Amino acid sequence: MMPSSEFYAALDLATAKRIGGILWAAGAAITLAMLPLAIPDRPLGWVVFGVVVLSCIALALRLLRSPDRVSINELWASSFLAPGAIAALVWVGGSMSPYAELFLLSCVYTGAVHPPRRVFVYLVWFSAAVCAPLVYDGWSSDLAAHIFGHLIIWLPITLVAMAYTARVRSQRLGLTAEGNRARAQARLDALTGLQNRRAFDEEATAAVQAAHAAGRRLSVLVADLDGFKRVNDTYGHLAGDECLRAVGAAIGGAVRAILHGARWRADAAGVRHGRAGGRDERGGPHDEGRCGAAGSEGDVGGVGAGRGEAALPRISPLWGDE
Repeated sequence: MMPSSEFYAALDLATAKRIGGILWAAGAAITLAMLPLAIPDRPLGWVVFGVVVLSCIALALRLLRSPDRVSINELWASSFLAPGAIAALVWVGGSMSPYAELFLLSCVYTGAVHPPRRVFVYLVWFSAAVCAPLVYDGWSSDLAAHIFGHLIIWLPITLVAMAYTARVRSQRLGLTAEGNRARAQARLDALTGLQNRRAFDEEATAAVQAAHAAGRRLSVLVADLDGFKRVNDTYGHLAGDECLRAVGAAIGGAVRAILHGARWRADAAGVRHGRAGGRDERGGPHDEGRCGAAGSEGDVGGVGAGRGEAALPRISPLWGDE
């Protein structure tokens, strides 16, 4: 069973809150429309009726006007509150009053929005609220048939809504995970495991803008493999691929969190650093890390690396020094 956090992560909460607000507003309107058919005849019946209607309107306004302020737990609490409010209307209007039909709106919405564990807890409370007239009005075969007939219909509808939306959310999470993997793979070089040229260009653009905005140094080091063509010509492209993998592993193992390594072209790698000129912010030297792939006896041979470094000088922030 999907954890509640993942279930809500796949939910369009903004839409769920808007629909909840619409249903609370519709509940208040339907309740007022049914008033001539079921006039409160209990002590304090009009007070209870007024409190329920005003509460429905208040919840509708909160969900429609300030959905960002409504938490998941508050949305769950409002779903849990609905059967109690409807049970109160049934109490003031009579056990056979049409207010009981509002239970259907509550159970379908809750089944469609909340995770199964919460829905099952809700259904226990929901069933108790629906069966409440059997407690305060006493048992009668007609009333029991009326109540259980509704429950036999409402409970399966709720479970179907829950199962359907749970399946849709599971599929959405799967598609999201596949999309994330595809986006990550599209930014990696399959041979070396380093970032590819596309990722390098995107991050370099963002890094330059950030350096301009913050007034920091930025450097880019490009290393070109010397003798790589000789490896391909002498030992074949499979050996050349192994050589590139070794270089990629060396670069990936040498760079630190502040460095970003990428395969810039077929036999060149780029490393972006948040500082420039081989010196840190205090002007002292810092260790860039060294990487390489050298041949040994039985290997395809060694390759060297020629490198060049470009530095972006420190630039004052766009908003000026403080």
